[in-house]
Formats: sequence, C-alpha cells, structure tokens
Amino acid sequence: MSGSDRLSSVSQWDQVHVAGAQAGGGRRYLRAILGEKRFRYLYEGGYAAYFEREHLIAPHVAAGASILEVGSAPGLHIAKLARNLRLEPWGLDYSEVGVRENRATFERFGFDPDHVIHGDFFDDAFIEKHRGRYDVVMSRGFVEHFRDVRSVIARHAALVRPGGLLMVSIPNLSGLNLRLAEFFDRSRLDSHNLDIMEVDAYAQLFAEQGGGLTQLYCGYVGLFHAGLQAAPADSPKRHLLRVAQLLQAPLELLQRRVFATNSPQVTWLSPYLAYAGRVER
Repeated sequence: MSGSDRLSSVSQWDQVHVAGAQAGGGRRYLRAILGEKRFRYLYEGGYAAYFEREHLIAPHVAAGASILEVGSAPGLHIAKLARNLRLEPWGLDYSEVGVRENRATFERFGFDPDHVIHGDFFDDAFIEKHRGRYDVVMSRGFVEHFRDVRSVIARHAALVRPGGLLMVSIPNLSGLNLRLAEFFDRSRLDSHNLDIMEVDAYAQLFAEQGGGLTQLYCGYVGLFHAGLQAAPADSPKRHLLRVAQLLQAPLELLQRRVFATNSPQVTWLSPYLAYAGRVER
C-alpha cells in the first residue's frame, strides 16, 4: 500500500506507545492498591472486549486455536483474550516501540515473546509467508487509518485459514462521538477514515470481498466510552477527560449486567463498530 493511502505514520504510533507505557505506571499502582482480582473486575472488564470475546470469538473457536492481532501493540488486549479463551496468541506491529511493549506484555502473561512479529502488514512477502496460517485474525482500531479499506480487509482475510474467523472493529467517530472528538482534539480526526463509520457502509466493505466471507455479525458495540477521546498533553481539557474516563469503569460494568451479549445499537452514540465473519475458500 502506498504511503498516500496511510493516514498515520510509524512515528505517530511510536509516540502513542511511549505515552501508553508511561500511563501504564498508573495502572500498576491501581493494581497494587486494589489487588489483582478487583483490578481485573473494574478495569479489565470493558464491555467491548467482553462482547467481542463472548459473542464474536468464543462461540466460533476451540481452545488452542491460533489468533493473530494486526496492529497488536502494546499487546494487552490479545494477551487477555488468549488467557481467557486459552488461545495461542500472535501479534504484528510495525512500531519498534510498540513491538517492545508487546513482547514485554507477552512475557508478563506467560506467552512466547517471539510470537510478536516486527513487520509491515503491507509487505507482500509477509502476506505470502503467513497466508492461511491463523485460526483467527483480528484487528481493533486499525483499518480506519487507511483510505483504501477494502484492500486492507482483503489482506486480513488472506491470513485466515479456510473455515477460520475474521474479526475487525473500529471506533464510531460519528454523532456525539464526532462532536466530542472535535472538542477535545480535532487534529486526531485527520488520521481516521470517517467515511466508513456507519453500519451499512462498514458492512459493504466486507460484502465486496466476494463469496469468501460469510457474515456472522456486523453492528455497533456498546453504549458510550469516554476512552474513545484524547486530549493533547498540554491542554487543560485533559483534566475533564480524565474525570470522564474514571467514571467509565462503572458504566462498563453496568452495560455487561444490562445488555450481556445483546449490544445496544445506537448510531450516534455507540463507541464501536464490529464485524465477524467466517472465511470460506
């Protein structure tokens, strides 16, 4: 894929992962204060992760299945998913900082750090080497950073073994979420393809892959998530955002209790769009 099709750069992602590693220090303090069990219950029980795990992935895979996350750094999501479902996790990222963080995460969870691949998803040699290799291929917040999303999805599907599962989710930066993004940091929108953030347009991207994909789910996930937003480090708006994000944890738990795996479908408010499909060849 040409550089003009990418809406973000490796240097941007290096900065994101450096900031994430620094923020992780705060999470370590919370874990120490609350204890591991309470910390997981409050801060690792996000509704979107729960919905994807229990509704989109768990019913369609067996223990021991291999799962690759494209754009996996810092690796927390794939590591927790693999731990909970007893899967064999793999990660791919092209940020050197991100790969380092991802490998450290895998080691902390007891997974092989060599399963984190430092490479470019758009290198044809990578696709050919790994074609049809994984039982599950997923990405979260990846495909919306490109203009030609159809070809990005096709590359995901190429890595799935026949009969395997493809799961792709993106943020829903429309409606209220778009207004909030414009308020907190309008510049972040430049790295996102906003045209695909509507359920019919999103579903069409997968339908146009031809007969190789059988849709299992395509729709919105969740009710609201303040974590969708970010503010510059030097902006006073970041304090308001931190308060909102602290209040998010009880809302996540409430959503699990109220909705279970029947996610609300609120076009202008739900924070994510997700697709799951069986790859048929």
